[in-house]
Amino acid sequence: WFFATSGDSGAAFSVNRANPEGADPFYLGIEAACAGNAVEANSEFSKVASNEANAWAALGNIARIAAKAADYGKAEESAGLAAKLAPNDRTRSRLFGEEGEYLLALNEPDRARKTLGYALDLDPDNYRVRSRLRALDAEDTGSAPDADTAP
Repeated sequence: WFFATSGDSGAAFSVNRANPEGADPFYLGIEAACAGNAVEANSEFSKVASNEANAWAALGNIARIAAKAADYGKAEESAGLAAKLAPNDRTRSRLFGEEGEYLLALNEPDRARKTLGYALDLDPDNYRVRSRLRALDAEDTGSAPDADTAP
């Protein structure tokens, strides 16, 4: 964890692979994602998704990988599950915000609005979600969002 938080991901990945108890699949997933191997990353994160402590983070990563592959259905489902398992309201808000974006990509604006609204209820300081909701409101009324709220 020290190497990962200090920005030395190469050292973190090396230490993880050298672990005598076996490499942690969560970090193998991050390593695979950093290398651009979405299939392997998804496989490693799936191994961790049943671990209560890390499930929310693994599912959040699975959602992002699915979104990169334009599989917004899987991204929306994974982000929603991740949000429900997240450890605090701020993290839940961020993940529900991502779920809302995936719902918009699936052309489900009503569900997206509800999800984004709930995300804002969880964390009123979530600027990204607030901006997205204002932009959606502006689209509905045909006006541009205020300059201070534009994303």
